[in-house]
Amino acid sequence: MTASQPGQPGARHHQQPERVAAIAQLGWVVVVHQDRSEGLAPLLAQTRAMLLLVLVMAAVVISVAIGGAQLLSGPITRLTPIARLVTAGDLSVQARAEAQDEIGALAHASIPWWASCAT
Repeated sequence: MTASQPGQPGARHHQQPERVAAIAQLGWVVVVHQDRSEGLAPLLAQTRAMLLLVLVMAAVVISVAIGGAQLLSGPITRLTPIARLVTAGDLSVQARAEAQDEIGALAHASIPWWASCAT
């Protein structure tokens, strides 16, 4: 592509400010015809990308939530059958204290209690 010379069709507007001003005063509007699918293609691509991102983020959030729930409820879930056995009269079972939190403290406290019940 070559640059047009002043006075030639297609000359740059900064080279002929009087012509640009004259055209601006005409109040004309440029109408461009573009196929709808062509015009909306970038929007559709962005929508698909955002939907994929939302689905991936939802999967990550759900996985973290499930993992966190299992991590928090695991010691309680493992302590429940032992408590049922003790309730049924089997005092030979012992709880293994795994955690250093309240559930671990409960397991530590239950070991001497169950031992005293067995005697």
